[in-house]
Amino acid sequence: MDANIFILLLKYIAISVFILIIIILVLINLYPLLFYKSPETKLKMNRFDVIIILGFHALQDGKPSPIMRERVVKAVELFNKGYANNIIC
Repeated sequence: MDANIFILLLKYIAISVFILIIIILVLINLYPLLFYKSPETKLKMNRFDVIIILGFHALQDGKPSPIMRERVVKAVELFNKGYANNIIC
């Protein structure tokens, strides 16, 4: 009789641990969904202190790469629209 109770107790503990692991995994996966804050698509601010151009490697002949060129063009465009008074490269 004691062996049957021991086996039932082990089954109960195993099922409890399994359910606890499932609950923990579900909570871990739900956490980002509950607390994720999506970026705003439209900025509320229309004036900034500075425009920062992130770097990118140049071509072998020393000219700016197309990616860097586009970053500079966009920064100058924002500067001309009055978004900031300074550009940092």
